[in-house]
Amino acid sequence: MSVSSTTLGRRFRRIAAQLAVVAAVVAGIAVVPALSASASVGAYVWGTDGDNLNVRASASTTAAVVASLAAGQSVTIDCQTTGPTVNGTSVWDHLPAYGGYATDAYLYTGYDGFDPGLPRCGGSTPPSGTGAAVVSTAQAQVGNGPGKYTGAAGVSSDTNWCSLFVTWVWRQNGVPAPYDIYSGDLFYWSLNRGQAHYGTSGMKPGDAVFFGDGPQPQSGSYVPSVHVGIVKSVNGNGTINTVEGNYWLGGVSQVYAPAAFDPTVPRSDVGVVYGYAHPA
Repeated sequence: MSVSSTTLGRRFRRIAAQLAVVAAVVAGIAVVPALSASASVGAYVWGTDGDNLNVRASASTTAAVVASLAAGQSVTIDCQTTGPTVNGTSVWDHLPAYGGYATDAYLYTGYDGFDPGLPRCGGSTPPSGTGAAVVSTAQAQVGNGPGKYTGAAGVSSDTNWCSLFVTWVWRQNGVPAPYDIYSGDLFYWSLNRGQAHYGTSGMKPGDAVFFGDGPQPQSGSYVPSVHVGIVKSVNGNGTINTVEGNYWLGGVSQVYAPAAFDPTVPRSDVGVVYGYAHPA
């Protein structure tokens, strides 16, 4: 059986790290807590030759960088998944403290490959409280046209209504959002309540998710905030599922739940996610 030099290098570095841990224990030096079969394990950055290790929004070498870890820094891993191969391994570790993923090639867990004490990522974050109620209400609207939502706002049914849909769903669950046609206004309203955030890290089911260049006011034909939907689930592999109003499908504007997508990658129809807002 042949073994690549890359794989051997990784194994030798892990052996060296294990010996260093043993030496530290003998010397009475504090080390990373012992790993065990549990919902999460401790690990630390190693083998980077002093360089920082990037934490990315999803398990991909092209996903947005959400944090940078120093060599030797301790972290907690709560699940593992597969992604692009880096230095001989396709294992990627989810770091809940940073809301992102890092390649296992440079995180010492004590294992070459998957840690038997960790679950595979890929489940979704279950909604709770107001978020759960929002998701349930939104999902029940799939297939509807604009009438219910534009009617509640007192505007024509040919009005752009993605923001009105989100507002209607939130209001059904006790969130006193105003019926603003422009999604950027809904973002600013949430920001003034301390519930809106730029970026994608920290999204939860029931949140409003905003697409475009930002919430700034429209200028002529330029519309910075182009779309908004409701987060249905936040998945362990970094993708999200949504329920969206004013979604054009087969020439008909309706409420729709598109396939899961990576919020750090621009969508062809509405662009990139610039922020999100909690309902409460």
